[in-house]
Amino acid sequence: MATFNICIIDPPPPPANDLCTNATIITQAANTSVTYSGTNAASTASSPALQLCGNTSPGVDVWYAFTATAAGTVQFNVEADGTNGSTSFDSQIQIFSGGCPGASTSCVAQGDDGGNPIGDSNDPLTISLAATAGTTYRARIYNWVSSGTGNFNLQVITPVGVALPLELASFTGKTTSSSNILQWETLTEKNVQSHIVERSVDGVKWMEVGRKAGQMESYASVKYELEDRAPLAKAYYRLRSVDFDGAENFSNTIVLTRKGEHFGITAAFPSPTKDQVTVQFASLTEENVTIQVMDISGRLVLVQEYAADNGINEAVLQLDGLQAGVYLVRISNATSTAEPMRIVKE
Repeated sequence: MATFNICIIDPPPPPANDLCTNATIITQAANTSVTYSGTNAASTASSPALQLCGNTSPGVDVWYAFTATAAGTVQFNVEADGTNGSTSFDSQIQIFSGGCPGASTSCVAQGDDGGNPIGDSNDPLTISLAATAGTTYRARIYNWVSSGTGNFNLQVITPVGVALPLELASFTGKTTSSSNILQWETLTEKNVQSHIVERSVDGVKWMEVGRKAGQMESYASVKYELEDRAPLAKAYYRLRSVDFDGAENFSNTIVLTRKGEHFGITAAFPSPTKDQVTVQFASLTEENVTIQVMDISGRLVLVQEYAADNGINEAVLQLDGLQAGVYLVRISNATSTAEPMRIVKE
C-alpha cells in the first residue's frame, strides 16, 4: 500500500480584456505611436465576431477599444513577441465599429499575416483604418489556430488630423463619495465656443453630462472642472470641444469605476437591443449569482449563472432567441434578490 498526494491546479484566469465588453481602452493623442503588450493566453473565443467578418477561424481572442480623436488613417501593427509560445502565433486582427459584435455592428477592417508567424514579410501584420473623429472602434486580436495562444505587441499610430484652435494638455477624472469629477487643462484656445463632457456606458453611445464655455483667445494654461452628480458604477468619459465654426476636437477616453455600495444591477445596455445586452452589477463579495430575464407577464425566459468578483461586474446575455418586446432583468445571490431593470428587445 502506498501513499500519494493529489495536487489540483486551478487554470490561469483569462486576460482582463478577454471579452469585448471589457476591452482595453487605447488612450493616446493625435499624431502619436504607442505600443501595447498583450496576450491571448487563457482567453476564450468570441463567436459573433466570426460571423461579421466572414472569417471561420474560432481562434481565442482579446479586445481593444479606440476612439478616434481626429479624422484620418489609423494604423494597427500586430507582431508576435517570440515568448510564451508566440513563435507560432499566426496573427489575426479584426476592427469593428458600432459596438461589440452584433446585428448593428460593422466589420470595417481585417487582416492576417498569411500563416507565417515570426520573421516573414508579413510580420508585423499591418492594417489601416479610415477613422471618423469621435467614433469608437474595437479591435479583436487572435491566433488563426483555435488553440494557439501567445504574447504579442500591438502598435497603434494615430493621424495628425485637421489642425483645430485648441491645444489640450490633459483630460482626467476622479471619483468622490457622491459624484465623479472631470478635470481638463488647455494650453491654447482660439474661438472655442464650448467644452462638452460626454458619458457612455459602453464607449459607443454618448450623452452630454455638462458643458463649460470656452475661450475666445487664450495662450496660457486654463483649467476646467465639471461634476457628474448622477454617476454610473462604471462609465466612459470624453471631452468634445466645439469652436464657433462647428469644428470639433475629441479628447482621449477615460474610464471611472466606483465602488459598489450595495448588491444590485447598476446598468443594462444597449437598450433597445437586437441580439445581446450587457448587465452591469455590483457585488459586495466573491460569489455565485443568478441572472434572470422575464417577460412582462412574469414568465421566466432566460437564466444565466455568473461567478462574480467583489466590485463591479459585467455579464453578457444573448437574446437572439427572444421575441421583440419589453423584459425585466433581475439578479440574485444566496441571500437576496435585487430590484429588476427594464430592457427592450427589438
